[in-house]
Amino acid sequence: MDADFRTITERRLKDILHQWKDVEYWIKRHEHMGEGVLVAAINELRYAGRMLYGAMVLLSFEKNLDSDKCLKISNKITIAEQYLVNAQHDLIDAVVIMCTDQLEQVLDQYRWSDIEAAFPELKDHESRLKSVQETIQRVRRSPDDEINVYLGEGLTFGGQQGNAHDYKKLKHSYWVNGAERMIAYQRIRDDDLGTLSDQYRALAAAKRSLFGREKNTKRKELFFAAVTLLSLGLAIYSSPR
Repeated sequence: MDADFRTITERRLKDILHQWKDVEYWIKRHEHMGEGVLVAAINELRYAGRMLYGAMVLLSFEKNLDSDKCLKISNKITIAEQYLVNAQHDLIDAVVIMCTDQLEQVLDQYRWSDIEAAFPELKDHESRLKSVQETIQRVRRSPDDEINVYLGEGLTFGGQQGNAHDYKKLKHSYWVNGAERMIAYQRIRDDDLGTLSDQYRALAAAKRSLFGREKNTKRKELFFAAVTLLSLGLAIYSSPR
């Protein structure tokens, strides 16, 4: 059992290392969006690292692994895997929030036609964001449901004490939804995340361009206003009294 467990566990650790590198890549890919996008995902990586360290210490220094120690190692690795999933999901959520805030600010400040002239992907960006938001809202469950699943006992449903049958139904519903969520987030990552990041950068550049034009326009208006006032003053001064 010891040898088989070690072989299986080493394989799981290799898979986790690949998953870790994948999350790291996406974090680096979005560094240009600022720390606010990265903090939650980096924290999840830290938590995963602690679990993996604990598992590897037991695996490396315990010569004879009994069933209890095997269970401890396996649980730590499972928790680390979930933290890595959380890191990816948190990063996607943060990117979507940041892109949404940016788009709303730009739309509040400038006309659609002016933004589109500076950022031709505007329509696609808005549509893509809306689609991703709808997907996330569809696969996210209420925090209360998740808490109840973790507690496992003393469940309440609409203020009523739950029974074992209720708990089984809820647990099944949660895990089915969890699998659906993972698939949905994977699709967002593969189909939309890189594009949203690039469009965020492009829209930021367009905003700077629009701000520059606005500034130049105001300067011209001030210049012509000053010229007009000067001309009016000269005309009044030179007129016969």
